[in-house]
Amino acid sequence: MTPEEIEAKKRQVFEMVGQTRELVNVRDVPFALKQKIVRLLVDEIILNLDEEWFEIRGMVGAFIYGLNDTTKRMSVPLHQRSLSNHPG
Repeated sequence: MTPEEIEAKKRQVFEMVGQTRELVNVRDVPFALKQKIVRLLVDEIILNLDEEWFEIRGMVGAFIYGLNDTTKRMSVPLHQRSLSNHPG
């Protein structure tokens, strides 16, 4: 897949999610359906307990999340990579 194709697919997924949010209250969606959606969009989750971060790789790129040092809560993505620049 070319970088342009990846970006087009990413825009398409985000547009679909936005339209879905307008039509459906996400809190009312059953957990099993949410799991199926995540499985469609996510290819791999890498968890590093020693360094307290995890990475989600999938259809819209790769996002690395870390824990906030003071609250130990998940922070905003530390880094986002396009799959075209990402090995694996």
